Amino acid sequence: MITFRNISICILATLCVSCTSESIKSKLLQQEKSISEYIKNAKKDGNTVLYLNNAYRIVLSSGKGKGAASGDSVIFRYQSYILSSTSKGNLYDSSAVEIGVLGTSSYISGVENGLTGMCSKEHAEIILSGENSYGNATVGILPPYTAIIFEVWMDTVIVKK
Repeated sequence: MITFRNISICILATLCVSCTSESIKSKLLQQEKSISEYIKNAKKDGNTVLYLNNAYRIVLSSGKGKGAASGDSVIFRYQSYILSSTSKGNLYDSSAVEIGVLGTSSYISGVENGLTGMCSKEHAEIILSGENSYGNATVGILPPYTAIIFEVWMDTVIVKK
């Protein structure tokens, strides 16, 4: 039997889901503004900025050789930061050495997109919105929809033969 109480619970649940969805949209919109400001400041500093399928790459120092493509092996180091307003926030992860093959889903898609085209000895930052990093997943200390800056030092690109 449908009661006023059951109808009220359904309406409240619907409103909570709607509020949560609006909160996420608002957070992502704010992140896009912060990312745009971060990119603007990087351009002012004379850095090249590339947009690659939902990932931004700021080239801090150019590399040499052919850029990495799907199927190529890559060896790199990185540090990950939480985007804090318009600057790098807290360091949350780093790697002594990462070895992988592009195009094999070894990395989240935003990182994979940012690594594509990087050359050996290139130093860059890959910026991802919360939607394009880990999305709604909680990863370690990162809450869902956290914008991230990956600072990457590409040591070697081994072109697939």
